[in-house]
Amino acid sequence: IKIDDYEVPNFINKKIDTARISLDKNGIRYVIFGGGNKVIEQSPNPKEIVTTNETIYLISNGAASVPNVTGFSSKVAKDILQKLGLKVHLDGVGYVTSQSIVEGIPITEGMEITLQLSPKYTIE
Repeated sequence: IKIDDYEVPNFINKKIDTARISLDKNGIRYVIFGGGNKVIEQSPNPKEIVTTNETIYLISNGAASVPNVTGFSSKVAKDILQKLGLKVHLDGVGYVTSQSIVEGIPITEGMEITLQLSPKYTIE
């Protein structure tokens, strides 16, 4: 697979379907959080340059629940969780090995999550 640079488009306020079509056309992996039909946040931010083997995260206007960020880098996990409205505490450095709130719990205002980190993520 050829890896190229890819400038992240601005999907904010666009329909989820429009973002899907654009990313599929460019062969970019993506994950959508929430069950809405419109993008309200994204990671990486618009105009950032990524490679075509990275994943774009889209946050919709639908009610969101806590995602599983195990294995994510602390930077990506923190960015996504903050954009979902959580206050993030990091314990350690590196990659997420566990999180204080399990996947699937509805996100509420003022919710805080602690991420346990390890320099290298390995599956035991």
